Amino acid sequence: MKTKLIIAAVMACSIYLFSCKKSQPSNNNTNTIPSLLSGKWYYMQDTVLEYKNGVLSQVINQLSNPAIDPVYYEQFNADGTGISSNESGSGSFTYTVKDNKITFNYPAENVGGISQPAYSEQGTIKILTANRLELFYDDSTTGNGDVIRDTEAAYYIKQ
Repeated sequence: MKTKLIIAAVMACSIYLFSCKKSQPSNNNTNTIPSLLSGKWYYMQDTVLEYKNGVLSQVINQLSNPAIDPVYYEQFNADGTGISSNESGSGSFTYTVKDNKITFNYPAENVGGISQPAYSEQGTIKILTANRLELFYDDSTTGNGDVIRDTEAAYYIKQ
């Protein structure tokens, strides 16, 4: 009789322990990136490496500021919208972040009388702290039998 009670007690404990709802681990990475990303980020350096058919053909330092230039920045708003500013003016964009990937969506616009179609581009967030942001882009195109690959590293600071 005692054996039956012990077995029943062990079974009841087993059912109780294994039927409890397990909590899923939370992924704070997706939630913390947008809050850290929100704000105005000033370009400090922007370097493009261009490869033609796998051979480095050009290095372009599009921007290298020893000090903050208030004209060059990216403004990331918490609602997924933003503003990009450079010497040509400013334009709007939307963005999404998933893990360490950021996707920018730019609307169609008219620049200097030339119609530009809407487009998207994806970058990788290499470093994101309260005041430092590094984005990396890697794009390839094919034309005239050549494969052109551009890699871009953009460095920002927030004040």
